[in-house]
Amino acid sequence: MQFSCTQENFRIALGLLSHIAARQGTLPILSNVLLRAESKVLTLVATNLELAMTCALRGKVEEDGAVTVNAKLLGDVVNLLPKDRVDAQTHSAELELSCRGSNTKVRGMDAAEFPLIPTVDRGAEARVRIQELREALGSTAFAVAATESRPELAGVLITFESSALTVVATDSYRLAERKLPVIATTVPAGMSVIVPARTIQEVLRVLGVLEGTDDAGEEVAIAVTPTQLLITIGGLQVVSRLIDGTYPDYAQIIPRSASTRVRVPRGELQSIVRAASLFARTGVNDVHLRMLPNEHQLVVRSENAQLGEYQSIVSAEVTGDAAQTILNARYLLDGLAAIPDADVFIELTGAVAPVVIRPAELTGYLYIVMPIKQ
Repeated sequence: MQFSCTQENFRIALGLLSHIAARQGTLPILSNVLLRAESKVLTLVATNLELAMTCALRGKVEEDGAVTVNAKLLGDVVNLLPKDRVDAQTHSAELELSCRGSNTKVRGMDAAEFPLIPTVDRGAEARVRIQELREALGSTAFAVAATESRPELAGVLITFESSALTVVATDSYRLAERKLPVIATTVPAGMSVIVPARTIQEVLRVLGVLEGTDDAGEEVAIAVTPTQLLITIGGLQVVSRLIDGTYPDYAQIIPRSASTRVRVPRGELQSIVRAASLFARTGVNDVHLRMLPNEHQLVVRSENAQLGEYQSIVSAEVTGDAAQTILNARYLLDGLAAIPDADVFIELTGAVAPVVIRPAELTGYLYIVMPIKQ
């Protein structure tokens, strides 16, 4: 194999794939990145057997071939090369890099030992805007369950409809849902898949790197089969297994009405809840919210027998009945951080009912927190 490319393109491609290659494991080949030149096209591939990423590298291929080398070592070497043209060639299982007077030889492994990457049929595919997908995943994925005692909750639910995608995550204590429009789709309406949280985090990472670049374009293609997911962003592809399971019927817990509704400045409420969390009880992390319609106030309070107590009053638009509830401060802050609007609505129907938080302007997003029972 023989090819040349710029140091910058090589560095970016390796940076996108390096998180996939396993640092340690029973299979040393999984710590490697596959460099493959075929039909004059150069691609880089990394996998951990659950998730694989393929990136097309812009450059000039002189001779086809393939080799695998340690992803971290190659990334470190390329990062330190001058910002100039890199010439590469292989000698058996060794990759030689030349760049402006420097010459490096990296020992690798036979490409035949690298795992096969599954091929995903693109017959069922939806296209969405890259920015909207990044916002949807970023505003929901944080609510995924941290443990895998219930595997279906350790992933993000994506439901395909004729004109929208619905993205949902929950750990059974809080839930985030975001709808985003679809540009075009051939996925059967109503089809749902559960995507592992690791895959979502990697997709968010690469979206953050590629968004706004010429390589990414403005659209993302999402193809699904019953067992696999393929996400295509420009010249980069992410293939992931899906979680086999039944997602809970979360629609049942979404309140259809509210007896109390509060409109409050999001930034001010964030600051107050952060302060209140300093005095929340250890292990409970509770903050008390009291809505007073006659006074047009939202009262936030916390108390800790060892540390002291805190209370702050926020001017707010409160309609409906006076009400109070107790929420986990971290869960509440996570939801507020996911909302871009200046104001938020807080809706509830009683002290032990789910609390719904919505943006004041943005449509298609809601966040639910289950209250702490006294």
